[in-house]
Amino acid sequence: MVIREGLKQLAESSVDLVFVLGHSDYYSKFGFRTAGELGFEAPYSIPSEHADAWMMQELKVGIIGSIEGRVQCSKVLNQPQHWRE
Repeated sequence: MVIREGLKQLAESSVDLVFVLGHSDYYSKFGFRTAGELGFEAPYSIPSEHADAWMMQELKVGIIGSIEGRVQCSKVLNQPQHWRE
């Protein structure tokens, strides 16, 4: 599957965390968890009824809790209009 292969390639490229903004029922099947509950705020505010759409996955075991900082998207996605429904 494309998502599993993508996560595998990211892990092989030394990526520690992966973030997505998407349907929680879908991405949770691949091990993604709600990022806000883990202390990772979205770059732009998300309506509370969609807060579970901001998700992340740890690709390096133990990285959650050992880092802090602000999540920043790539330049293309770092625009508020992409964070509204």
